[in-house]
Amino acid sequence: MGLDIAEGGRIVGKGTPKEVFSEIDKLSQCHIEPPILGALFSELKKQGIDLDVSLTVDEAACTIASKIVSLNNKPGAA
Repeated sequence: MGLDIAEGGRIVGKGTPKEVFSEIDKLSQCHIEPPILGALFSELKKQGIDLDVSLTVDEAACTIASKIVSLNNKPGAA
């Protein structure tokens, strides 16, 4: 199932829900408040933590926890 982002009667973006909800700048330009998880993952990316956007809180928790575990298991991690 695909979603469209529309502004002024024209489509400015298309994709799966994960793809569309990752387009925080496009959503904002269309005066659409991004989903909180999309905004969270966008902020994480700005901080250098690039993760796939999650659509549910459970999925987000698992994604973030997995990242933390992988960082802690790197050689030289505290």
